[in-house]
Amino acid sequence: GEPFVVADLGVAAGANAVSVARLVISEFMGRRPGEAISYAFEDLPLNDWTVLAQTVSAAELPCFTSFVPRSFYEPLFPPASLSLSLSFITLHWLSEAPRLSADAVLAMERHTAADVAAEWRDQAHVDLVSFLRLRATELKDGGEGVYLMVGGGAALPVHEWARPPSGGPSIFSVALSRAVAAGDIDEAAAMAASVAYHLRTDDEVRRAAGEVGASLELLDVTSAEVRVAEGRSAEEHADLAWAIHSNSILSSSGIGDEAGERVRLHLRDVVATEFGDSGATISYVSLAVRRRPREANAASEEGAVAPASEAVATAALESRRLPRAAPAGCSYSQRGWDPMWLARALADPARPTFLFGSTPPRDGTTAAEAAQICAKFVARSRAHASDGFIVYDIQDESSRNAESRPFPFRRTIDPSEYAQHFPPASGKSTVLYKACSEADEAAFASWLDGAQRRNHHTLNLVGPSSSGDTPRISMERAAALVNERPGMAFGCVTIAERHLTKGTEHLNLLRKAGYGAKWFISQAVYDAEATIKLLHDYAGECRRRGCTPVKILLTFAPVGRPKTLQFVKWLGVHVPSAVEERILAKANATESKTKEAAVLESIDVCCEALQRILQMAGGCGVPLGLSVESLSGFREEIDGCFELFRRLQATMLDSVCSPWAVRWYRVPVHSMARSHSEEQLAADAGPEMAEEEQAAGSI
Repeated sequence: GEPFVVADLGVAAGANAVSVARLVISEFMGRRPGEAISYAFEDLPLNDWTVLAQTVSAAELPCFTSFVPRSFYEPLFPPASLSLSLSFITLHWLSEAPRLSADAVLAMERHTAADVAAEWRDQAHVDLVSFLRLRATELKDGGEGVYLMVGGGAALPVHEWARPPSGGPSIFSVALSRAVAAGDIDEAAAMAASVAYHLRTDDEVRRAAGEVGASLELLDVTSAEVRVAEGRSAEEHADLAWAIHSNSILSSSGIGDEAGERVRLHLRDVVATEFGDSGATISYVSLAVRRRPREANAASEEGAVAPASEAVATAALESRRLPRAAPAGCSYSQRGWDPMWLARALADPARPTFLFGSTPPRDGTTAAEAAQICAKFVARSRAHASDGFIVYDIQDESSRNAESRPFPFRRTIDPSEYAQHFPPASGKSTVLYKACSEADEAAFASWLDGAQRRNHHTLNLVGPSSSGDTPRISMERAAALVNERPGMAFGCVTIAERHLTKGTEHLNLLRKAGYGAKWFISQAVYDAEATIKLLHDYAGECRRRGCTPVKILLTFAPVGRPKTLQFVKWLGVHVPSAVEERILAKANATESKTKEAAVLESIDVCCEALQRILQMAGGCGVPLGLSVESLSGFREEIDGCFELFRRLQATMLDSVCSPWAVRWYRVPVHSMARSHSEEQLAADAGPEMAEEEQAAGSI
């Protein structure tokens, strides 16, 4: 029969996990002798997997073992595959720290302020709901989950356990302050140091479990206080605390290992003074749940979960705490249009995101004509399950290339004017591209204000076309202007080809993420190897710095004519010679429908590229999404976009090892977009987090 499958999530070096595994295996073998047991150990990709593997190997556990280097805020196992899911002393860590405004108080102490504490508490709730939804998908019917986390007791603030018995700041805050006074680190670094966890109360755990009650039966929530580090010296106590928290403190403060070592020595002094060798008391909260039967409970579950692509939006999509914007009275679908939903989907690492790209019509197009053009584009894309659209800001870009532009440059209407027609026509939002370097600060700020008035909240900032161009506003300043406006979020562009020539594109990603970029969208991909190298280098640098990679949407575009292929290369996209020959061989053939055949060949090329990327870099830790665009106005290439989107989406969704489906919903048509009927159908899809979340109309 099938083995009994156990997953322990967040195992670190594995010493505690091995002790737990021995107990679980012993109990199982006593109850079901002779049956096989499989045991999976999970932790973040930046974990020291060599040490973990050595620890597990040395334990000689009588079971099949495996290792999963991913975040437990992502899907980890196939649906209905786990018998038992465990996590010990890790779930208080959040998916990401909420932003903290700088003031005269150390970041760690700002956590205790009422408004900031509420922000962390909200994110902790969203993270736990997301975690439980994912585990509900993975557990077999009747399978159980047991999760132990550091708790907050009587609503203690996030670092309360680390406060000395005498009261006052936490031991980390005191150590950082002493390091500043000694000149070991600067004050700005100490101010920024933070640790991304929240200590939940029993009630907070129950509330999160209640949100997934349709799929998980709540068995027990228990809290207890435990003495830790008793019998250890103050130095050992301090070193244990530092080992647990140092990665977060070093990455958030920006101090290096040498300065961190000096902070550790100050921490030893603080612990020796405040605790001595007596240890400390920590509150823990445990949660036990059982997977409800799927078929018997399908009806109640259907009403308890969000629809297809929104299933995760109620949980993991919130994890980055993007600001919510009021929809200004606009409600374009029965589910209600949230203009920040797309931004949250893009920022969420737990699900892929799928977008269609569109180019604004020519300059001089009237608003009515633009609405009609948009409605036609939306009508064609309606049968495809996209999360939203991209509206590009088309620039001349002649400075990027000394050769003449294959297609003449034609000015378009402002992308924000065109993009305003998409929500009423589709019920979905757009990512609005903006070339910010061509305007000065005042003009860019004015454009942002206009975009907000048109209900645009999701931007993609684009820098100069070439390094020789002098921007009138820097990317950092443009990002700051976006961040100053509540309810706006932005991403940036990434170019894998730039990484091949300069080797620093992964650092550009980190720099722009530091400005506040929540996602990146690539230029068209035809060279899988360049993208694979970028993804691995970016993931590796994130591990080194102890930070979380943001999502990268890979862009693909079909081509079928030599001139379009020439334009792709003129834009700076690297097209390997073998790929070019494949496409041109079809384009230059003499049989009928050669243009369509060439487009289909390019679609095959794009699908092969994505498969190669997922195979070689899909597990590196960088969340991925997709966008599809047309680079020309040729009919067969535009038609090819829709077939390409369908095939790429299926490939990516299949790669996440989770069932998925399309859900159809009705979108009342706004008066500007009304054409043949009062209502239209739109598709929505995503990797389903649980079988009960699949909707009718699956592909």
